[in-house]
Order: sequence, then C-alpha cells, then structure tokens
Amino acid sequence: MFFRTQNSFRFAQNSVMSFIRKSPTDGRSVSVKKIAAIRSLAVALLGGVLLAPTATLAQTTAVWTPRIGGPQVRSSPAMTYDSFREVSVLFGGSVSSTGYTNETWEWNGVTWSLRQPTSGSPSARNRAALSYDSIRRETVMFGGGSPAYTDETWVWNGSAWSARAPFPSNPKPQARANPAMAFDAARRNTVLFGGLLGGNLPADDTWIWNGGSWSRRFIAGPSARSGHQMAYDSRREVVVLFGGDQISPSTLPNNETWEWNGTAWSQSIITGPSPSPRSRHIMTYDTARSLVILQGGRVGMSAQLSDETWEYDGVAGTWTQRLGQSPGLRSDHAAAYDTRKNATFTFGGTSDTGLSGEIWGLGEPCVPPTVVAQDFAQTLCPGNTATLTVTVAGSEPLSYQWRKAGVPIPMAENGTASSAALVLPRITDFDGGLYDCIITNGCSSTVSSPARLSPRSPADIAGSGADGQQPDGIVDGNDFIAFINAYAAGC
Repeated sequence: MFFRTQNSFRFAQNSVMSFIRKSPTDGRSVSVKKIAAIRSLAVALLGGVLLAPTATLAQTTAVWTPRIGGPQVRSSPAMTYDSFREVSVLFGGSVSSTGYTNETWEWNGVTWSLRQPTSGSPSARNRAALSYDSIRRETVMFGGGSPAYTDETWVWNGSAWSARAPFPSNPKPQARANPAMAFDAARRNTVLFGGLLGGNLPADDTWIWNGGSWSRRFIAGPSARSGHQMAYDSRREVVVLFGGDQISPSTLPNNETWEWNGTAWSQSIITGPSPSPRSRHIMTYDTARSLVILQGGRVGMSAQLSDETWEYDGVAGTWTQRLGQSPGLRSDHAAAYDTRKNATFTFGGTSDTGLSGEIWGLGEPCVPPTVVAQDFAQTLCPGNTATLTVTVAGSEPLSYQWRKAGVPIPMAENGTASSAALVLPRITDFDGGLYDCIITNGCSSTVSSPARLSPRSPADIAGSGADGQQPDGIVDGNDFIAFINAYAAGC
C-alpha cells in the first residue's frame, strides 16, 4: 500500500508540475506558496495522504557523465532550453579557425536532430546570445560575429527562424559579440547585458526585450565586460551574472557576482570561497536543486582553461566547488538546463586539445546499458515463429538494432529489429545463424552475446554448411537421424 500511495503522490505532483510547465505562463517561477499549493492539491487528490518531503523530493548527488553523438566540433555556439517542446536548442559556432556555421540543432537529452528551418536562417556566426522566452514560447537570439559583429534579433519557434527588426526610430543594442542574456520570467522579458563592441571595447549597458522591441535601462550596474554569463534563479526571481573580461587592451577577467531584480543591479557579498576570475564559462540554473551551475572558462591574465565546477546558492550567498569527473579543461562551450531530465547539458567549446564535439550531462548519472538476460540458442521447426529477446538495464530510453552474422537487419523488412524482441515469422533454413543486438542509450552502447537459431529441417541439415548447421546438399545417414528427430519433435 505504501508504494502504491507513494507512486500515486508522485503522479499527482508531476501532473500538476507538468501542467504549470506547459501553461502559457510556465516561465514564471514557482514560489514557496505555489509549491505548498501544489502539494496540497496532491494531498486532496489522494484523500489526505502526504508523504514526508524526502520520500518524493530527494535528490541524488549530481555528477558529470559523458554522452554520445552530437554535431560537428565547434566553439562559441549558443544554446538554451525550450521548456514547452522539451528540447535544448543549439545555434551556430566556429567549426574551424576561420569557419562559421548557421546550423540549428536540437537535443532531447538522448539524441541530436539537425533542423532544417522552413524559412530563412540567421547567417553563420559565433558568440551570439540565446535565451528561451517561456511566455511567448520562442527562442530569442541577439548579436554574434562572423567575424563582423551584428545587431540582429532573431526568433526560433521550433520550425522557422524570423528576423525581428524594430522600426528605425526604435532603439536596439549596438552590434556586439559575447553578450549575456537570460529570460526574466517574473517580469516576462529577456535581459541582455554587456558584450564586446567594435574595437575590442566592452559594454556596460542593460537592455530589455519584451517580445517585440528593445528598451535600454539607464542604471548603474556591473562594469563593462564581455564573456560573462547569466542565469535566471527562478526560486528568488533574479538574474545572476558572474565574471567576464574587461578588455582595454589586455584581458582582465573578474569574479564578481551580480544580481538583477527587474529594477536594479546589486553586487552579491559572497561568504567564503568563490570561483577565480574568468570568462567564457557556462552557467545554468538547476531548478531541481535551486543552484546556479558554473563550469570551465578562461581564467587569469594568461586565459588558461579551467575544468572546475562551482555551484551558487543565492539564499546563502555562497559558492561551493564540486569535485569529481567533469567535462575537462574548456571554454567557449554552450549549456542549457533540461527541466524534464533535471540535468545541465553542455556541448562543444575549446578544450586543451582543440575544438570539442563532446556533450556532458550534470544530473542523475547516465547508466550505460547492460544485458541482464537473453536467449542463447533456439531450435525450431521450419514454419514456426522464432522470437529472440534481450533484457537490458540502464538509463532510458534504450534503442535496439538486431543483427544477423554481424549485419544489421533492415527495420523496413523487420520492424522488431529495433525492439527488445526480434520476431522472425515462419522461419526457414535460411533464417538459421547467429544473432546479436546492439543496445544504445544516451551515454554508451553494448552488444549482446550471439544467439544461435537452428531450424530443425526434416532432411539434409547435417554436414559442412557455412556454420556447420546448414544443408550440405547430400542426404546421408546423419540426415536420416536428423529426420527421425525432427519427426519426433512434430516437424
């Protein structure tokens, strides 16, 4: 009864949270009062049964784990999470020392998809800013360079890009690269700060995008900088900014932490240690643990690469370094927090070995697939249906590709070649042989042990066929014995 009640509570709570996430106002943060209301609704649905918070909301320690697949190597792409469509959107980047791309990719937490926009796409560029407007359900991009800087504003709706060009009389940010941008859900607008202007001059301006036009806020705030990062803390309804370069003329990174409350900037007073001065790192907000995540970046005057992971607790005003496996030394990578999988995903960047095409996830560990049970041999009469199965443990979702003698079975010819059970109807001698299955998930793949399928023909099955079980074309005493056995078996 306890387990049934526990699962019911999770279902009720997840249903309400899913409703909030997909509602037109899903970008608004969920306050403590709202969380209490959600829990109260779950209680009402269950007739007053409420489990302790640790029974339903407990989080395991977040760890970095590598994932497989991905776009071509690149640095300085832009990335954000579309919470309505539940995919991370990646745009552009540098694919070589002089080459740029305008590809649009989407990552669902397991696989990448190259999107072909139904309308014109932004030009190839790197170092643009990207954020997701959860009120209007669109991804907003500003700026970037290829190498000339741009002042373009573009919007991606999941199928098409559209340029948003305010009237000439309307203000807009000056062309720039490496600005930082975040969606302020409490105020329903996108916040842009700083960036690198022409002539290697950093900017210190704050701009607001309301979905149709830009407006500048003439207020005091962080010093001019570029390569800083921002993330929206939905628990406290503030935008958090960290680091950045002051370039005049050398690289002078800082390690300041600032917060924007929709009206003013304020510098946070940090208790205890803090990440060292850096720029071109990644930052996301982990809504499951109410922490800002920071990884990597260029540190110090020499712009050395960092592999550090830090977490910022805005309530306590503290930064904490997390040890253990990490994506490694890198900068100019992109990242987004996937609220469906409760994980931060980072892609690409510049590593100590050059451009990177790696993707890493920080959240629940990705468990590689492991075969825990399978069929090893089957002997059946011709005309019967053979079914070979594998039972696999590992992080979902899992994909399957069955093979015969190491050759993939076309799924168009046998749709079950992509499932945990391979079904071969009305087998013949031709179906005899060795079968295995490649099982893949987001972090790894494995191959099952070979399973032999042996059709029990009533004659001519013994001899020196391809695998010792195929007909040799000669009927002899061995075939007579095989015939008797097959007849006794009902073939």
